[in-house]
Amino acid sequence: MSYAREVLTLYLESIDSRKLPIPHPSKRNGKNIHWIEPDKKVGFAIWLKINREEQGLSQTKIANRLGVTQQAYQRFENPRKTNPTLSQIVKLENLFGREILKP
Repeated sequence: MSYAREVLTLYLESIDSRKLPIPHPSKRNGKNIHWIEPDKKVGFAIWLKINREEQGLSQTKIANRLGVTQQAYQRFENPRKTNPTLSQIVKLENLFGREILKP
């Protein structure tokens, strides 16, 4: 399973770096189907970008609401550079009305 996670992570990083549309995860049921999550940084960056785009918000608008620069926010959406603080993650969850941190 670790190889599958690594492949998924590299695939999603590649899509992001080429500015291609991010595919939404699909759920399928079956005996030999396993849910695979990407690396945490990649997963966070993609979660953030998908939620922002779904709400039709620009990076600048989100950055202003968070109290950071657009460049700082842009790093949040970059899987290789994202490193938000816990308080920033909580603000983003509140802003989008969705949880990324699960207990």
